[in-house]
Amino acid sequence: MQLHWAKAWTLTPTFRRGNFAVAIYQQTVVGNGGKRTKLQNVCKQFAIFVEKLPNVCYNASNDTLQFAKGDKNMRTLAKFQKVDWEIYSQHGNQQTYDDIKLPKRATTKSAGYDFFAPTTLVVEPQQTITVATGIRAFMPDSWVLMIYPRSGLGFKYKLRLNNTVGIIDADYVNSDNQGHIFVRMTNESDKQLVVEKGTAFAQGIFTQYLLTEDDDVTEIRNGGLGSTTK
Repeated sequence: MQLHWAKAWTLTPTFRRGNFAVAIYQQTVVGNGGKRTKLQNVCKQFAIFVEKLPNVCYNASNDTLQFAKGDKNMRTLAKFQKVDWEIYSQHGNQQTYDDIKLPKRATTKSAGYDFFAPTTLVVEPQQTITVATGIRAFMPDSWVLMIYPRSGLGFKYKLRLNNTVGIIDADYVNSDNQGHIFVRMTNESDKQLVVEKGTAFAQGIFTQYLLTEDDDVTEIRNGGLGSTTK
């Protein structure tokens, strides 16, 4: 039996503590009148940030990392951080930056992470505003963060995002603006909307996406908002 090493998963440079590999034992066995290759999953411990994620296995059939059944860590591979002050300083003052709250879920069953207003937001009827959240998101390459308005604000004020749903790709965090998340929204009601500083006004949901069989994209993001539009 020969030991092979394969880089099973690559995280963004600012997200990882160096590349890591997963051990895969490759064994040739005889069956059904011919030879075939059998790959066995091998568990290996590794660290992301300062957390150790135990019982991580490489699934050779679909080239993914999997966790032991019931392991909570399989759901905790994303992370929010504030962008650097140098990035946020173009949109707000030092006090506002210092007071920014990281997105947080409201309950244990909530799917969405609430984004909190960095300042008091006053949106007149039919007015559109852009909110610099000061937040960036790290996530595995096969994930996406989707931004929606808070349900209550949508019902009461017909509040909508100007791009309907915000799509934050995993590689956005590598852009020149550090993946700074902006929320542009319009109050389509006939009454003034006031969102006090520190109050939730939008929500983000992480989800995994799939690829088509003939996907052959090789381009790499080299800019910020709108940089992938052609």
